[in-house]
Amino acid sequence: MHKTLKLFLALVSAPLWGEPFLAPNDPFIRHEIRMLGDESNLLGIQNNWPLNLGALSDDDPDGGKPFLGHSLLEEKIKAENRSGWSPITSTLGFSNDQMVARGFGPKPHSDFATNVSLSWMNDRFAAKLSMNAFYGMEKDWKGRMDEGLSLDGSYLAARLGNWSATLGQVDRWWGPGWDGSLILSSNARPIPTISIERRMPEP
Repeated sequence: MHKTLKLFLALVSAPLWGEPFLAPNDPFIRHEIRMLGDESNLLGIQNNWPLNLGALSDDDPDGGKPFLGHSLLEEKIKAENRSGWSPITSTLGFSNDQMVARGFGPKPHSDFATNVSLSWMNDRFAAKLSMNAFYGMEKDWKGRMDEGLSLDGSYLAARLGNWSATLGQVDRWWGPGWDGSLILSSNARPIPTISIERRMPEP
């Protein structure tokens, strides 16, 4: 039987700190968001990750508490509303088997991966510097190995009214699938992009 070993280690343990997006790396958070969407307690698009926090509303049109019974999402949103500098965090990832297709969630792109990141946010601007090192990656169809240092996960973001603009290199997951997406997914490493989107789905 083919055995697979995958391991992630957090070298610095610190409270969650504020960022303007929810990255496509937590299937438990996504599960709660899908449940709240099915209950009609969330506004906005729920299948366009990274998910803009402006699309998550604390206001239930019926006057109830939409996050009742969903403490994981509630605590996550409280943490993401913190302003200022985050602690420096670092992670290590090991894998002895290269995956052909990755599902929704944090999975290593190489046999060995490490990351060091630092972020900052206020009520209008946000930035994150994420430095990565990848080693032991498989060759692509052209025989290239895209390993070494990268800035995957780094971005600059700004908010103007109901709009937000982002310049960065972040993972994206578009679509309702959990094991793959025919539009955009985090199966491949992110590419540099410029994006402009609405924060709240209202005129």
